[in-house]
Amino acid sequence: METPGAQEQAQGKAQETRTFPIMGRRVTERGVSIPWALIAPHEAQALVNHGGQTLERLAERGGLAPCEALAVLEDRTWRAIPPGYAEDDLAQFVAKAFATLSADLTATRQAREEAERERDAMQRRAEAAEDDWQVAEKRAEAAEALRAALLQQIAKLRDEMYAWQGLSDVRMRQIRDWRERLAAALSEGKE
Repeated sequence: METPGAQEQAQGKAQETRTFPIMGRRVTERGVSIPWALIAPHEAQALVNHGGQTLERLAERGGLAPCEALAVLEDRTWRAIPPGYAEDDLAQFVAKAFATLSADLTATRQAREEAERERDAMQRRAEAAEDDWQVAEKRAEAAEALRAALLQQIAKLRDEMYAWQGLSDVRMRQIRDWRERLAAALSEGKE
């Protein structure tokens, strides 16, 4: 089943390849017709110039003369132009439209390519940032593990310090006791 977007795309492609007939000699390199997409935006002028006939109806009836098509494309009322001039003017109009379209297409392609390059560069920067983030996370984990290890060592050293301090207090009491005994024994011996 086709989606609405796919249907619109298919209609757009059909309109790109569809042509509108031009009466008279060859006007464009493609034959005696112009692209439908070129005249379609000017249908309102065709309705005014041709008694309310749509482009569909005009195409069914064989199309327009070059001077009539040129008037529609230029969004103006019809006026007679000698056939040779009208055909030349219409061919120039179509050529100019194709040149403008080609320039627009080239600019669009270049803009798209630039956008794709920028997108690719942004993707590379995002990947590099992700890599940097992962490295930073690993460093943070390592720093946290080091912090935890250091805190354990500090706690162990503190415990050892308290143990040594307690042992030192015991030794100091023993030394005081020995001094006092020695002083007492010396004072007894003098007496």
